[in-house]
Amino acid sequence: MEGRGITNLIGRLLQKDADKHVAKMIEDYNLEDTAIAANENQMLSCQFSELAGFKFMEFSLLSEHEIETYKGCKLLIKTNTNSIELDSDTQEIESLYSPVSNKGICHFEFDLEESLESLIENEEINYLEIVFDKIQVYFDDIDTAKLKELWSVLKNEQE
Repeated sequence: MEGRGITNLIGRLLQKDADKHVAKMIEDYNLEDTAIAANENQMLSCQFSELAGFKFMEFSLLSEHEIETYKGCKLLIKTNTNSIELDSDTQEIESLYSPVSNKGICHFEFDLEESLESLIENEEINYLEIVFDKIQVYFDDIDTAKLKELWSVLKNEQE
């Protein structure tokens, strides 16, 4: 009986550490400052970067799902008149997940195509869907002004 008590105690301590680690990651990644979409159980943040002349959209997803894939993900972007589907550059995506809070955070990136740049600048995006194997996460309330603001930071650095 005594061994089970120690095992349960260790399990609870590990879960507390996992929660602290997930909370620290949320703080470190400034998710709230760079959030472009949120719904009841999830938040999506975005940053832009450039490396060797290639532009990237870097996403952080805080979600109720424990995500683990080696096949990357797809991003479906919709406007009132158009849709774009992109495959992630990141193939190995694994969330740091806390079973206590039922939240995990994962990171992935996409090439920033010119057609997408135009949608961002014109604030036309009204729906995002991210598909990881059998898990689909969608957002239908996109902060297009915030997305444009984040894009402008990189664009201004390039000029």
